Amino acid sequence: MVIEQTDTDRGPRDRLLTAAADLVHAYSYRAVGVQAICDRAGVKKGSFYHFFPSKQALILAVLEENWESFTRDVLDPIFGGGAPPNERIAALFEFAFASHTEIKRQTGHVRGCPFGSLAAEASTLEEPLRARLLRVFEDWTAYLRDALSDAQASGALRDGIDVDATAWGLLSCLQGLLLISKTANDTSIIPRVLEEVVAHLWREA
Repeated sequence: MVIEQTDTDRGPRDRLLTAAADLVHAYSYRAVGVQAICDRAGVKKGSFYHFFPSKQALILAVLEENWESFTRDVLDPIFGGGAPPNERIAALFEFAFASHTEIKRQTGHVRGCPFGSLAAEASTLEEPLRARLLRVFEDWTAYLRDALSDAQASGALRDGIDVDATAWGLLSCLQGLLLISKTANDTSIIPRVLEEVVAHLWREA
């Protein structure tokens, strides 16, 4: 969910993207200024504005790269590999648990979802960020909706389930779990809730 740190021989624009992604995820959008991003990236502040007219423009570019890498590296493999629908959905929650547990091991903190954290902070303040984040959540929900539709078509889904509403509900559940995990600095709630929530979607064998 985060652009990974890479070698400093990357170009200054790429280094700014990486630095901004890491700093905003670790702290917050409003807490991180252009100077701090430039310092982390090893880029002079004057050069920043050669690439980006504002911090908002930089974060929009970060969102694009984050979403592209998240779909390529996480969502497409999980949801496009032909696994049964229940396994696809479970795998998403399991990825969240494993990846955020690893981030805590490395940093000492559960950082939460970069998309969700940014949405909670900035979506009521900056319209371009709100609009882009909404598209992220709409596209993410589409993966869950497709899995649920496949389950419904195969008869694996319980009767009476609204596929669209349930897809949004699953994403909301995941985002809420990551927020609670961030607040508690503990990811153990994720697999516990997964077992309770997702189990109610499927017909009993």
